[in-house]
Amino acid sequence: MVKVKDLFQNRNQFDAKEIGEVSKFMFDAIFFKNENWQQSLEVRIAMLKGYIEVLRQLLFSDLVQSDAKKLLIVETLDKLVAQKELFEMALKDENAVKNLVSTAESFGKKTLAAVGV
Repeated sequence: MVKVKDLFQNRNQFDAKEIGEVSKFMFDAIFFKNENWQQSLEVRIAMLKGYIEVLRQLLFSDLVQSDAKKLLIVETLDKLVAQKELFEMALKDENAVKNLVSTAESFGKKTLAAVGV
């Protein structure tokens, strides 16, 4: 008789390093860079929607029980939703994003100057 444990021992043919490498590809694809922000916006939005849904399911499952881990997921979700909205806005109006980026850069410079950096 085949035991479930034996099936899983033969099925887990991936490791943390491979998952980490794929996660790096995902990060590079959804990270906003000035030189590539217009590239494949629909794909990026779809990827973000899927990743957001996966994290929401993880958050509300019993797979994550630590409050610290749940907080990390919530904070990451907030940032990913904002990123998705940025890409959606870019898809609708490229000029609005250009203005947003320049405003953000200007705000960042003013903030650094205000704190004396």
